[in-house]
Amino acid sequence: MDIVAVDDVVVGLGDLGARGAPRSEGQLNRRLEAIADAMGVPVDRARRLLGAVIVAQMLPEGVVVKGGNGVRLRHGATGTRATRDLDLLARDPQQALKDLTGFVDRGWGAAPGSKRELKADPAATRVAFFGTVHEDDPAEPLGVPDPYVLSRAKVTLHFLSARTSWVSVPIEIGRDEFEGSTLAQPVEVVAPQVAEAVTALGCGTPRSVAVMAVEQQLAQKIHAVTDPHQTRGHDLVDIQLLWHGAEAEGGVDIPLLADLVSRTFMFRSPGRTAAGHTPHEWPPPVAHVRTLEQGYLDALEETRVGAEGQARLLQPRVSDAADWLESLITRIARAAGAEGSGAQG
Repeated sequence: MDIVAVDDVVVGLGDLGARGAPRSEGQLNRRLEAIADAMGVPVDRARRLLGAVIVAQMLPEGVVVKGGNGVRLRHGATGTRATRDLDLLARDPQQALKDLTGFVDRGWGAAPGSKRELKADPAATRVAFFGTVHEDDPAEPLGVPDPYVLSRAKVTLHFLSARTSWVSVPIEIGRDEFEGSTLAQPVEVVAPQVAEAVTALGCGTPRSVAVMAVEQQLAQKIHAVTDPHQTRGHDLVDIQLLWHGAEAEGGVDIPLLADLVSRTFMFRSPGRTAAGHTPHEWPPPVAHVRTLEQGYLDALEETRVGAEGQARLLQPRVSDAADWLESLITRIARAAGAEGSGAQG
């Protein structure tokens, strides 16, 4: 789906990539500025996007991207919201983190060799991006059993032999709840605009990345945005983007979504009870969603950066978005009832 027309942007980025790889961090940063200008976004936003996609190129097999960067990998950087974190899913988060550390150390992409290397061999190359992984304390999300708490880390990327960090990418790795990715298979994707932005750096062409199935991501975000103990207005924007994108590409599998969202609510319920909080049951009310105005408007504004006309796809007010979500929940709950799940519409 083209959430926003990006043809002109893609062409402009392609012209940049034809210049070849930068030979220094200064040249890299000038290339970054040109990429940001072509996309119509701030330099820092372009840097975070490129850093996240480069890290995604080094993910171990079986690790899946979700969250805001999952949306951007599907639909591009303009017309979607900015995000700092790279949210991931794995069957064994600690092993995934260990494997990622090795891949990041080996690096990704190619750039011209050093002066000494080029003197010996004019065709010499060296690894463009490499880095380190620093593990942080695990997150403790409400309602998630201990084995499923998020592993957190920060990936610091360097360019060539530079000792300074070019970009830091916070990552969170969650365990695959009830093995949902076996019920809804991830898709391999990289949006043309995102691919061209990375290619424009001149260090390599990115491969497609495993991204969480839209039904599974919708299920998780519906649970999160309706949770009265969380303030996640940005999820309301992502839900609309995911839904509209899927509708343009053949539609959402409603029975599968109904199954996944029901499982998500049931799976996370015991943890909430153990923490002394009220149950968060399916189907949820949307009264809490109506209180998320500022977070929603901030995220909505991010989708408009470099993307004129984007607003027509998204509800302009949080109250309108909450009404839209309420209708969607009713539709999903009815589908769950039709499948014999016992959910009420």
